[in-house]
Amino acid sequence: FRAFMPYAPLASPEGARGVGRWIAEGQWPYRSDDKTFFLSDRRLDPSPQPSKVAELPVATLVGLTRPQWLDRPPTEQSWDDARSLQFESSVLTEDIELLGYPQLDLSLTSDQTVAMLAVRLNEVDEQGQSWPVTWAVRNLARRMPTSAAEPLDPGQAFTASIPMAMIAHRFRKGSRIRLCLSAGLWPMVWPAPRTARLTLKLGEQAVLTLPTRPVEAVLAPFPIPVRHHEAASAQPGAKTTHQPNEEGWFTNQIDAPPSPFTITATDMIIARGRWETSQVRQEDPNSGCWRHRATSSWERGDWACEIEAACTLTSTPQHFVLSESLIARQGETVVFEKHDTHQIPRDLM
Repeated sequence: FRAFMPYAPLASPEGARGVGRWIAEGQWPYRSDDKTFFLSDRRLDPSPQPSKVAELPVATLVGLTRPQWLDRPPTEQSWDDARSLQFESSVLTEDIELLGYPQLDLSLTSDQTVAMLAVRLNEVDEQGQSWPVTWAVRNLARRMPTSAAEPLDPGQAFTASIPMAMIAHRFRKGSRIRLCLSAGLWPMVWPAPRTARLTLKLGEQAVLTLPTRPVEAVLAPFPIPVRHHEAASAQPGAKTTHQPNEEGWFTNQIDAPPSPFTITATDMIIARGRWETSQVRQEDPNSGCWRHRATSSWERGDWACEIEAACTLTSTPQHFVLSESLIARQGETVVFEKHDTHQIPRDLM
């Protein structure tokens, strides 16, 4: 099993240059040397502290610095960190390398029957900037990812074990490990039907486990040539607002007008365009609206045709509402057109 071990968070300027090394393991799953932290009063401690409780911020928007589903990489995380419940380690006195699935184990309560929990693990550099390492989102109405949904019992404590996305990463000496918890992650995850107040027990019942890996004495041979490429640029026209407009809307937007190119062998001109907008109000979980429109066109000589597809997703506490349309044109003539709207039960989502 081979993996690339980056020496800096990939979203950071240093990480984007691809500094790191290739590592190898003889078996998978890898038997890691786990490093454990206990969640205390805004800290990650190596030993449990006296038990307390902590509440996640209520009705705050978190997630605008992680717009991967909008064809953009994550960015510096301080904006979202400040709106989350944070736990932070002391300054690291040595490098710590991870390989595998970090896991968070919690005991918590919710005042709603459906609630989401987003977990972000970040590295805070010596300049105080916070960079994403790995993450997870759990619908707490599903105790395990593959289990059937069951409504939460408001006010009743329950446990959750949340594995994060697999990662190979080096936390550098002089940096800090930051864990951030929030009740949502927009626009990557649709908000729960009602705003939930989540309370968790700290101390022995709140544990972060990191799958650490010792640095090997000798690098394993790597016969494949290493090639370096320029970092991919952001999607043209992509825009995210981190301040609401006068009506309270936060907006993610992509405008990618058609850019024609020619296939010379067939003298065919092809163009594709894409427009996408997601909006939400901070204190209204059912204000979310996702609009997407895409076009594809083909031209050769005096022949031309185009397909346009569009969809809009909104929600109520009981349903997702999906409106879709498909239009085909030959020249200026519409040859096919269909519109549909469906209500999809939320099923504890």
